[in-house]
Amino acid sequence: GPLMAETGPFLLEEEFPDPSQLHKEGEWIEIRNPVSERIAHRGDWRIYPHLSNKETWKLKMGTRAYNLDSYLQRLGFHIDHCKICEKAGAGRPSNWHTHIAAHTHFKEIGKICCDGGDMDSIKQGWWESWRIPRGEIAFNYVDGQILMAR
Repeated sequence: GPLMAETGPFLLEEEFPDPSQLHKEGEWIEIRNPVSERIAHRGDWRIYPHLSNKETWKLKMGTRAYNLDSYLQRLGFHIDHCKICEKAGAGRPSNWHTHIAAHTHFKEIGKICCDGGDMDSIKQGWWESWRIPRGEIAFNYVDGQILMAR
């Protein structure tokens, strides 16, 4: 069966590819879809089911963050900050994926994804990327989408 994290109900997804396996150089390729499928083409936070409540957020984004965190840790990276909560003046999280899943973080997401705010525009401002051996990996704090490039 799937592996369970010690820190919660986070399942280990299939392994991320190595950037060298990507067919095109210098182009971002989606390696993980957003954690929930939009129910409308455009709109505010209501188009994403994972933004509807803290339980769904915790399960979906906690799992995604756990998988990225585990991958980066195996490569020798320790994610020691949260782009969203840093902007709100919070301290550095000791455990990044647990922090992403937490209610305090979800509340900050709620402030960013305000009623009537266009999700495409909001999402654009919340990417973070890391240089990894043979490439780069990027994570979106709003919908959990992950891109990779070589």
